[in-house]
Amino acid sequence: MESVIDRRKQKNRNNERIFHAALADLIKRKGTKLTPDLEREAQEIFSLYHPTLISFDFAIKFLLRDKSCYDIVENFISNLLTAAGYKKIKIVTILDPESNKEHRHAKRSVIDIVVEDTDGNRYLIEIDKYHNNLLFHKSLFNTSRSVVDSIGSGEKYGKIQKVFHISIAYFPLGESALYHGTTEIKALDTNEVLIYNLKKGENEQYNAAAIFPTYFFVSIPSFNDIISSEIDEWLYVLKHQEVLPTFTSPIMPKLEERINYLKMSKTARNEYIRHQIHNASFENSLEVAMERGKAEGIKLGEMKGIAKGRVEGMAKGRAELAQREREIVENMLKAGMTKEQIELITNLKGRKLASLIRGIRKSTFN
Repeated sequence: MESVIDRRKQKNRNNERIFHAALADLIKRKGTKLTPDLEREAQEIFSLYHPTLISFDFAIKFLLRDKSCYDIVENFISNLLTAAGYKKIKIVTILDPESNKEHRHAKRSVIDIVVEDTDGNRYLIEIDKYHNNLLFHKSLFNTSRSVVDSIGSGEKYGKIQKVFHISIAYFPLGESALYHGTTEIKALDTNEVLIYNLKKGENEQYNAAAIFPTYFFVSIPSFNDIISSEIDEWLYVLKHQEVLPTFTSPIMPKLEERINYLKMSKTARNEYIRHQIHNASFENSLEVAMERGKAEGIKLGEMKGIAKGRVEGMAKGRAELAQREREIVENMLKAGMTKEQIELITNLKGRKLASLIRGIRKSTFN
C-alpha cells in the first residue's frame, strides 16, 4: 500500500517536472536573457509548485565551492569507480568547464575535476546531466573536447589524460540504473585484449591501450530502491534527495546536512532558480519542454501546427491549432493537473480554457 511519504515524494517529482516545463515555456515566450522580469516570473512559478527536490547537478556544484565538502564528492565518484573495478580517488583540482572561451558555448559539463587514485595515477573526471536522449552524442563531444584541451600546442601526445565521463540521466535508459563502458582493443582471431605497455618514469609502466575515455551512465528513475552497497545508497539519494537512517556510509550524515541546507536556504533557492533558467535556456527551451512534459501533455507541436497553417491556409491552421489545444488540455487533465496549472503552462485563459475543459469532460462522460 502506498504510504503518505511515497505520495509526497511522487507529488514532489511531479511538481519538479511541471516546474521545468513551465520554466521552459516561460523562456520560450520571454527570451533567454536573464532579466529581473524573467527571474520574478520564475520565482512565482517556483513558489506555486514549491518543489523541495534539488537536482544533483546543482547540489554537486554547490558542494565543490567548499573544500570541506570535497570528501562528499570524492565518496560519490570513488563508489562509482570501485563498482566497476577502478581505484578510489582524491580531488586534486577543480577545472572551469567553460575556461576555454573559444568553446564555452559548446562544451558545458556540470563539473570537470582532476583526480588522483590510490596508485598515484591522475585522471580527468567529467560529470554532466541530461534531460533528453542526446546524452550519448554530448558525452562523446565533451570527452573529445576534453582530450583536445588537455594538451597544449606542441606538447607530446603522451601528456593526454584519461577521461572518465559520468552522465546523470533524468530519464530511463534501460532496465538498469548503472551502465559502464570503455574501449577495449581485441585480437580478431583469439579475442585477446591488447595490453601495450609504455615506460612511465624510471621503473614504472602503463597500458597505453587503456587511454580511451571511460563512460558511466546513471539513470536516476531506473533505480529500484533496493540498497545493498554504498553506491546503492548514493543512487537512492540521487533519486529521492533523502538520506535514510539505515544508511551505513560514514559520509551520509554530512551529505544529509548539506542537502537540508540546500532545501532550506533562501540564497540556495534563488541560485537554484537561476541555475534552472540557465539550463532551460541552453538546452533549447521548446525541445526540453516537449521531452519533459510528454506525460503531462505540455503544449506539443503548437509551433508546428502554426507553421503548417501558414502554408496550407489560415483557416486550416486555426482548426489544427484548436484540435491540438484540445488534445494538450485533455492530456493535462488526464495527468491530474488543475485548471490553474494548465492556464499557467499553456497560456490559455478565461472562457476559452473553461469551454475546452467543459467540452472534454462532456465527451468523456457521454
